[in-house]
Order: sequence, then structure tokens, then C-alpha cells
Amino acid sequence: MHGILLSAYLAMAAGDAITTCQGFNRGFVEGNALYMGTDSCAKVATVKVATTAGLTWLVEKKVKTKKGKIVAYAVLAGISAVPVVLNHRTINR
Repeated sequence: MHGILLSAYLAMAAGDAITTCQGFNRGFVEGNALYMGTDSCAKVATVKVATTAGLTWLVEKKVKTKKGKIVAYAVLAGISAVPVVLNHRTINR
């Protein structure tokens, strides 16, 4: 089960980077401080991969129970879905 939720988390993280880059193509500017106002898809992808890998490593290293991993990945997938939805809404206005 936690494998499915990990896949959902990774898909949402990729979706965030993709929709952010789609926004750049339409002239939008990223407001996230991690990206420092950049309009570089490469920088967005690099930061997204680094943060996703770090959080995944942290869950795998520190969370010992299967139920704990399920909860952790469900929360991460849910949190990662928010910027995807917001980016999609902004792009399609």
C-alpha cells in the first residue's frame, strides 16, 4: 500500500513541476521562495527532485512501521496535490 502512495506522491511532485513550467510558458512568475522568482524550468525541476528525494529518504529512514509510511506518503501526496491544483487553475483562467 505504501508503494502506491509513494507513487502518488511522486506523480504529484512531477505534476507540480510540469504545471509550474507550463505557467512559465504563459508568462507567469513563480512565487515560491525556494525558486527565488526564477522562470527556469531546470531550476524548478532540480529543486523539486531534491526536495522529493530528501523527503522520501527521510520517510524511509525514520519511519519504522508500515502504517507510519502509509500515513506519511498519504500526507505528502495530499500536500503535493495543492500546488498542482492551484497552478492548473491559474493557467486555465
